[in-house]
Amino acid sequence: MPNQHAEDEALGVRSVEPPQRYSVFTNVEKWCIVAMVSYAAWFSTLSSFIYYPAIPAISKALGVSVDKVNLTITTYMAIASVAPALVGDTADILGRRPVYILTLSGYFAANFAIALTRSYEALLGLRVLQALCISGTFSIAYGVVTDLAAPAERGSFAALVSFAITIAPSIGPILGGVLTYAAGWPWIFWFLCLASGSCLVIMTLFLPETARHVVGDGSIPPPHYLRLPIPTILCHWKETEMDSDITTRSFRAPNPFKSIAILCHKDNAVVIFACGLLYVVYTCINASLATLLVEIYHLNQWEAGLIYLPFGLGGVASAFISGRVLDRAWRNTRVKMGMGTNALISDDLDTFPVERARLCVIWVPMFLTVCSVIAFGWTLHNHLDFACNWILA
Repeated sequence: MPNQHAEDEALGVRSVEPPQRYSVFTNVEKWCIVAMVSYAAWFSTLSSFIYYPAIPAISKALGVSVDKVNLTITTYMAIASVAPALVGDTADILGRRPVYILTLSGYFAANFAIALTRSYEALLGLRVLQALCISGTFSIAYGVVTDLAAPAERGSFAALVSFAITIAPSIGPILGGVLTYAAGWPWIFWFLCLASGSCLVIMTLFLPETARHVVGDGSIPPPHYLRLPIPTILCHWKETEMDSDITTRSFRAPNPFKSIAILCHKDNAVVIFACGLLYVVYTCINASLATLLVEIYHLNQWEAGLIYLPFGLGGVASAFISGRVLDRAWRNTRVKMGMGTNALISDDLDTFPVERARLCVIWVPMFLTVCSVIAFGWTLHNHLDFACNWILA
């Protein structure tokens, strides 16, 4: 049988190979994997918000001031700002799967210990361990999204991670308020034990390795210690004799300062600084909200949990809307450049106008954010009707 490629060349026909897919995982598999890592990322924010309504109860139970209990929040946030740099780089080196298992195991142990402790010093130290273990999971989750999804479709998958993180302001304080009101503050951490334990089991059984330096687009077999217990699940590679003999891979020690080098680029520094300011405002409002409104409007712990509903509802709406808006903006930019609309193909980010595609949709949400924060501070300062603060929050 004659070679088709030779025939094409003889006839002057240039064969065009179809562009390679970014990942061999199916769309359903991608959503399942991102759902699992989103579940793990949920605990990063939940650990803070579920804690806020219990601050007065913890202060009374441990015999310390509210300011000392607030110190456990400050400490948690300080560690949470550093942990992603260490955990994220470790996940890049060792792979996503082992880091998830290690961090969730440590988080489970920390919650178990906090539920049993009756000492302020132990609470402070265990909150440090809790933050160190769980705060980096959301950064790994976004790494998994980049492993699986081409740039043109990342908005929707990243929105699911964002949904898991932003739903915590809605569910967390309600859970914290109900558990503290009905059974006592330790049950907050018993709940976190059960939830994180179930997440750990799911990850161990069903989360495949996705790091691209380990498995490429998903078609390269990972080392045996990174494989699932059930080898037929989410497996898109065929092991050969050569693959089974591969036991050595390049290794370097995790470097928590590596991510700081990103700030040396002016464009990255501007984006990170702006997002950092927004997160500072976000955290300050949430940390003080329950205490201030309990004092001003004389709410109980159950009602203090309900005041966080606007954060969660707004976050849920944003998660569903922002992903589609980002994907549409990226698609429109591709069309203007004559690149088509196939979202499964990777774009050359060295030549693609990433900033224009992403930042063109940010101005309206930013304006609304500034206006709502100013209005919220004004109504709270003047002790206006409680409904105004609830809506603006």
